[in-house]
Amino acid sequence: MNYGSFDATDEEGNKYDKFNAGDYMLYIITSYNIAPKLNIGVSGKPIISGLEKYVSLGVLFDVGITYNDTAKLFSAGLVIKNFGFQIKPYTHTRESLPWSIDFGISKRLEHAPFRFHITYCDLQKFNLQYDSPIEENSINSFDKEADAKNNFEIFASNLFRHFVIAGELILSKNLYGVVSYDIRKRNELAFDTRSGMSGFSLGVGLKLSKFHFSYSYSPYNIAASTHFISLESNLGNILKGGKTKSISN
Repeated sequence: MNYGSFDATDEEGNKYDKFNAGDYMLYIITSYNIAPKLNIGVSGKPIISGLEKYVSLGVLFDVGITYNDTAKLFSAGLVIKNFGFQIKPYTHTRESLPWSIDFGISKRLEHAPFRFHITYCDLQKFNLQYDSPIEENSINSFDKEADAKNNFEIFASNLFRHFVIAGELILSKNLYGVVSYDIRKRNELAFDTRSGMSGFSLGVGLKLSKFHFSYSYSPYNIAASTHFISLESNLGNILKGGKTKSISN
């Protein structure tokens, strides 16, 4: 992801130069069928991050296992994401990487072209609320008494921040559309005055011959959003000249 060009300024705000910033990642993925309904997948992700004159290099890994019951149109998966290490840190201090454990299930309706997904993210950590130092410094004794009465609200807020829900419209065996809602993203990134589509993501996927094309749009808030375009293919199928599997159950 290229973040673009920025103005470099001194302490008084005078511009004297420009600099660029960006994060780039390459995915290398393989998967194995270990049982009739079980698959395990591993991905390696070399990453490079640049901010002005500072550059960091690292390697991340994902490991996941999925259960897929095509007869019952049901699947479930568990993945450990983003564990790895920095090869070269920005400075002399190596930083911890944002690893997580996610669990998800999906179910397709038998007589309708819909599939529903629900994911519980960050199994390794329950408290996902952002602790603002500004709010902490402004707390008084009355606020503390009020907070003590809102323990259930705090628990509920933490619980729901883990969930991502999605619905998928399967237009054909090679074409689908997806809409998802991330509760944590909306709570943390939406503006108080105007939330817009923060937390929502839209996507579409198309399979042509041996290639799978997908596009997604994810607005952080009314000021920023991301667009992702991916092109995937199974090298084994290309080399063997075989057919790719359908993306639907």
